[in-house]
Amino acid sequence: TKEIDRASTSREKTGVFLGAYATNPVNGAQVPIWIADYVLMGYGTGAIMAVPAQEQRDFDFARHFGLEIIVVVQPEGVHLDGSTMTESMPGDGVMVNSGPLDGLPAGKGDGQSVKAAITWLTTNGKGKGTITYRLRDWLISRQRYWGAPIPMLYLEDGTMVPDPRLPVELPEVADYLPKGKSPLATATEWVHTTDPVSGKPARRDTDTMDTFVDSSWYFLRYADAQNDQEIFSKDAITRWMPVHQYIGGIEHAILHLLYSRFITKVLYDEGLVPEDEPFKALFTQGMVQRRVRTDLEGTETHVSFAEDLRRKLDLPAGSLALDAARAALKPHGYTLEGDARGWQAVSGPVTMSKSAGNGIPVGPFVRQYGSDVARIVVLFAAPPENSMEWTDEGVAGAQRFLNRIMALFMTESVAISGYTMGSISTADIAPHEKDLWRALHYAIKKISADTDSFRFNTAIAAMMELLNEVQRYRNEHPVGAVFCEVAHVFARLLSPFAPHLAEELYAAFGGTGSVYDAGWPTFDESALLVSEIEVVLQVNSKVRGRILVPAAADATQLEAWARDNARIQELIGSASIKKVVVIPGKLVNFVV
Repeated sequence: TKEIDRASTSREKTGVFLGAYATNPVNGAQVPIWIADYVLMGYGTGAIMAVPAQEQRDFDFARHFGLEIIVVVQPEGVHLDGSTMTESMPGDGVMVNSGPLDGLPAGKGDGQSVKAAITWLTTNGKGKGTITYRLRDWLISRQRYWGAPIPMLYLEDGTMVPDPRLPVELPEVADYLPKGKSPLATATEWVHTTDPVSGKPARRDTDTMDTFVDSSWYFLRYADAQNDQEIFSKDAITRWMPVHQYIGGIEHAILHLLYSRFITKVLYDEGLVPEDEPFKALFTQGMVQRRVRTDLEGTETHVSFAEDLRRKLDLPAGSLALDAARAALKPHGYTLEGDARGWQAVSGPVTMSKSAGNGIPVGPFVRQYGSDVARIVVLFAAPPENSMEWTDEGVAGAQRFLNRIMALFMTESVAISGYTMGSISTADIAPHEKDLWRALHYAIKKISADTDSFRFNTAIAAMMELLNEVQRYRNEHPVGAVFCEVAHVFARLLSPFAPHLAEELYAAFGGTGSVYDAGWPTFDESALLVSEIEVVLQVNSKVRGRILVPAAADATQLEAWARDNARIQELIGSASIKKVVVIPGKLVNFVV
C-alpha cells in the first residue's frame, strides 16, 4: 500500500521545513518542525518527535537535511557520536543526554526508562502517560456476492442504522458476476426494505464483508452451529471455548490470527465469551517440498539450458561445457545431474505447487502405493513444524516398512487371532521373551508421548525399532504369547499413522468393529525395569571388555567383578593399580 511504501526504510526521504519551532517542555530547546512523508497521519497523533540516533528512518531524514543527531541511548561502556554515526543504534543500552534519566537501562525489553520519564513529566507538570494503539481502520467491504451481508440500513436522509433482523441472509440472484457494481445491486426487492424500528423506507448495503471477517470467528460458531436465535449460546461457548489446539500454516500468523484474537477480545469485553484468547496452543506445520527437475539437451561434454529455465534464472544461451553449466546453476541453488543419456537441472527443495510443477498427483500415487505410504512419507521425513522433502527414497522406505509389517504379522494371523490381548502379565514372561516384552512397553511409552507432543517422526522411528526387535525374536523363537501380544498392540500403535493397514491387521487378528474403538494401549512401568545391564571395563580409559551384572549392583561389587575378569587380569598383570574409577551402571576404569 502507499502507506507501507511511505514508511519503508529504503525510500528516499523528502520533507519541507516550516520555518517554525516547537519548544521542548523538558529542557526548553527549540526543535525545528518539518513535514515528512514517512510520518503517517494515522499513527498516534500524526506528529512525532524524531529520534534519529535510535530510529533508522529518522536518521536517514536527519542526515539528508543536515539536522543535528543527538544520542539518547547508547550501549553500556560505548560512546556514540551523532556526527560520526553511519546508521541508527536501535538496540538496548543506557540513557544519555537525558538529564535525570541518564544511566537508566533502555531498550525494547526494558520499560524502566519509559516509566521513569512518565513519572518525571507528571511530577513536574510537563506531561502525562497515554496509550497509543497501532490499530488502523481496515476496509472490509467487497463488491461481490459471496460474503456476509453488512447488517446496516441507510435511511432516505442518509442516516445509517443497524438492522436488528439478524442474521441478514443473502438473496438469490440470477448473475453472480459484477458489472461495475455489486451483484447484490440487482436484487432490488432485497435492497429496498423498511427499517423495522422507525418504519421508514431504507436501503441495504449492496457490498458484502470480505471472507476474512468470517474466517476470523468461524471457530466460535462451530460451538453452536445450528442455533438460529443467537450467534451462540452461553452454555455452548463456555463448554467448547477456547480452542485447545489450533493447527495452521505460518502464513496465517499475522492476518488471520491477529483478526481472530481481536474479535475474540471484543466479544470478551462484551461478556459473550469466557476467555479473551481464542486458542490455548498454536502449532504451525511445515510445508511439503520437492526438487524441480528440468530436462536439458546435451552430450558427454556439453549441455544447453531449456528456454523456460534460461529465462527464469537468466542463464547463458547456447551450448556450455559441463563445468560452465554447473557454475551458472550454482548461484541459483541448482545442480547438474545425469549423463549423455539425459541431463537435468535440479533445484533445491521447493514447496510443492502448480506453478513450480513439482507436485505429486494424489490420485495416481494413492492408486499405485496407497494412502498409508503417503502418510508415512510425510510424517516420518521430519518434525511436523519443519518443512520436509518428498523423495523417491522416502516413498520406497515407507513402502518397505509397511510391507515388513504385513510379512511379519499376517503370516501368523491365525495364531495371533487365537490369543486374547492382555491375557499375559510380567510374571508369565519366559526368560527368552523378556527383551521383547521390555521393548514392547518401551515402545508404547515412547510412541504415546511422542504422538501427544506431535513428534510423529520419532514415534514412527520407535515403531520401526520395535518391528526390528520382533523380527529378531521371530528369527530365533516360535510364536508365543508375547509375540501375539505385540501384534495386537502394534495394530493399535500403527492406527494414527497407517490407518488402513492398522484396520486390516486388527480385523485379521480377530478384532471386531474398528481399531479406533479398541482403545489405545497402556504401558507397564515395571516391564521397563532391567534386571541385568552391561558394564564397560577399561584400562587407562581404553575399553578392554564388557560384563553383564545385576542392575542393582553397587560400586564395591562392580570393582570386585572387574578385578576377577580374566581379560583385565591379563592386561594389568603385575602392574600397580594407581586408581579405580567406578560409575555404577556404566563402567569400571583401572588406572595403572
